[in-house]
Amino acid sequence: MSDAVNTSHACRICDSQSLHFHFEVAAQRLWRCESCGFTQVEEEPTPEVLDNIYSSAYFTSSKYRGDSVALNRENDRRLDLMKRWVSPGLEILDAGCSTGDFVAHAKNTYRMHGLDYSSFAIDLAKERNPELSQSLKAGRIETTEWADKTFDAICLWDVIEHIWDPVSAVKDLITRIKPGGVILMSTPAIDSLMARASGRYWAFMTPPEHLSFFSLKAFHKLANSLQDCEIVYSSRRGKWANVAFIAYKLGRIAPAWFPKLLLWPCFQWPLKKLSIYVPTADVLYVVIRKQD
Repeated sequence: MSDAVNTSHACRICDSQSLHFHFEVAAQRLWRCESCGFTQVEEEPTPEVLDNIYSSAYFTSSKYRGDSVALNRENDRRLDLMKRWVSPGLEILDAGCSTGDFVAHAKNTYRMHGLDYSSFAIDLAKERNPELSQSLKAGRIETTEWADKTFDAICLWDVIEHIWDPVSAVKDLITRIKPGGVILMSTPAIDSLMARASGRYWAFMTPPEHLSFFSLKAFHKLANSLQDCEIVYSSRRGKWANVAFIAYKLGRIAPAWFPKLLLWPCFQWPLKKLSIYVPTADVLYVVIRKQD
């Protein structure tokens, strides 16, 4: 890590000026906050860049293909966590719902709503959940208007790392939660052993798709900036994934180490359908509760 200090930007979580250059990935410079551990991409992507990232190809790529076993296991785990904090039958907003996988998984337990940046993804979510089409919207978390609608809980599964200004986004979402409600989040853990050991080759180090990398300390700083809110749960976990997805990630982050020819068998049946739990402990789950 360089000793260079960023004097033109502040930490987007705690406003500290103690930002030190972390490294550069895909022509994106990243800065780490020495105060809270939050690591941020230096330059905000333009709307054109975002539209290019979250095109229809993003939602039909290898990232979303493959067998459903791993996805169902991930959603089972998320639903189990939600049941610990939210009673069945209550209203939930899945913010960053993508193509509606978790909405479909949870709709028999909760009254689900969904929001995603991509209108293409929302169209797919509506095809999957036609009975909820009026409850699924396209737009940015920070700017979508919900009128006077409030929810018993909001979930952001693997979403907050995509947001340029997480504090403003979460503050806005908190206003949409009823007293006693919760925000449930999962995100790559920049303070995990796997992240520290992998550095720029970490599987989740994919700017400008990922813009904000949280440590648990950064989450506590975020919670402290919210009025009448507290973290009531946190844990670090691995991830269920099929072999094809793991190979896709390896090829993306380190193509020199994992050339296509080497990874080719991983995309062939039946190996590509094999789902395994990868115990990396580099996915951070956090629940923030709003006081009654």
